[in-house]
Amino acid sequence: MIAALRGQRDIAVGNVIGSNLFNLLGVLGVTALIAPSPLSVSPNALDFDLPVMLGVAALCLPVFYSGYRVTRAEGLLFLGLYLAYGLHVVSFTTGMPLAGKLEHLMLFFVLPTLVAFLLFTSLRAWRRQHHKKELP
Repeated sequence: MIAALRGQRDIAVGNVIGSNLFNLLGVLGVTALIAPSPLSVSPNALDFDLPVMLGVAALCLPVFYSGYRVTRAEGLLFLGLYLAYGLHVVSFTTGMPLAGKLEHLMLFFVLPTLVAFLLFTSLRAWRRQHHKKELP
């Protein structure tokens, strides 16, 4: 965050990508190496966490169409999604009754809203790029 505040956005993005890669590959790899038996993957990780990760990757696609910029609105959206995901994980692992309701909310409201957002921002960015190419 300090790199972003100092205007070094390339370093900030590199830190985000690098830390995510390390968390996924490095930590999982080291854990698998030192574990006495193979690691088991919970059904919830396959049913919920994996689609969330793929969806978040898809949400990043408009960034590539929009001149490689993340707007404040997109940043707010990403932060809200992170908080919603964290709430879901906590409610699911603690067995709170809220978990089922939150999962339905995410499936029937958040997911369609995100798909609409993804389509809207992708179309808007494509139109901007297409319009720039037509200008003399």
